[in-house]
Amino acid sequence: MQARKSWSQAGSCWIQCRERMAMDGETAEEYARTILQFPAECKLEAILSLGMPEEDWPETPLESLPFGKIHINKY
Repeated sequence: MQARKSWSQAGSCWIQCRERMAMDGETAEEYARTILQFPAECKLEAILSLGMPEEDWPETPLESLPFGKIHINKY
């Protein structure tokens, strides 16, 4: 029996939609709207998917992250 995972082990994926085109030529926003049926007055920036990974990955040490690419309140 597999141990139950907690949400602290959840993975995520940011799916950029703004200024993206679907394969048939419509915008990613129009494509997503047909599937998700959100109102026209709502604009789609991105979709954030959440899930539990099938396999365990080692944690990334904070020291190895490229903090020079992070800009807070300024560029």
